[in-house]
Amino acid sequence: MALIGLGQSEAALTVFDQLLITRPTAQAWYGRAMANFHAGRKTESLADLDRAIALEPRNAGFAQIRAQIANNQLQR
Repeated sequence: MALIGLGQSEAALTVFDQLLITRPTAQAWYGRAMANFHAGRKTESLADLDRAIALEPRNAGFAQIRAQIANNQLQR
């Protein structure tokens, strides 16, 4: 997530893609979703959040972020 904060979304995507190969956790999908969002890839971000939510359906934070992105309420 630090790479995203530094404006290096593409580098973050590479890290999360590699992480998802070995540890496809909800947090990894969330991280990739945020990297995709900050890279301007809304559709991909929403799909990644759907995967995170499927793995952790009780995590209200994932659903909240997804709704904000879907409704264009989250700033890049």
